[in-house]
Amino acid sequence: VDLGLNMLSIKTNTVARRSFFGLLCLLLFVAVWLFWWLGHPEILAFQETYQMFLTTGDYLQKHMCEVGGISIYIGEFLTQYNIYPCLGAAIIALETLAIAVLVYRMASKEPGKLGIKNIIPAAISACAVIAFNYVLGDENLLPSFSVSIILALSALYIILMCKTKVWKGIATAISLPLLLWCCWTSCCP
Repeated sequence: VDLGLNMLSIKTNTVARRSFFGLLCLLLFVAVWLFWWLGHPEILAFQETYQMFLTTGDYLQKHMCEVGGISIYIGEFLTQYNIYPCLGAAIIALETLAIAVLVYRMASKEPGKLGIKNIIPAAISACAVIAFNYVLGDENLLPSFSVSIILALSALYIILMCKTKVWKGIATAISLPLLLWCCWTSCCP
């Protein structure tokens, strides 16, 4: 009987930890969303008027042939929604949340646990969120910057999750050329 109670307590702790992490993610999303929607809608409007996105195949093909074009294409696609500041702010909040979770997962040895061991990774993630939103305050920064950051962090996370050196080498050999092709020169006008 005791074994069953311990298993129940372990499951309850895991659910509580996941719920707490989910609540923190929700609070981060709402804070960033309100910051951009109510605090800086003029930057969203400026970026929307500065970018042009077409849904034609030629436009996609043009971007696929350029170094960094994939990131620029995705950034322009996301920027078209800045015409509605509420929606543009939600997209930026989702990008911020993706960066925060990726940085936290990479910095933490035990990402599912909340405790003293994970205070430093949480602080690193918070610094990344603050720096990312500070940089986004420059209206001349192209929206492909955030796409490039998320792609690079995702590739690094995949490499770090590989268990053996062989798989890490294979993942690195595949991801580096793809990242260079997708993200190179996509951040500056």
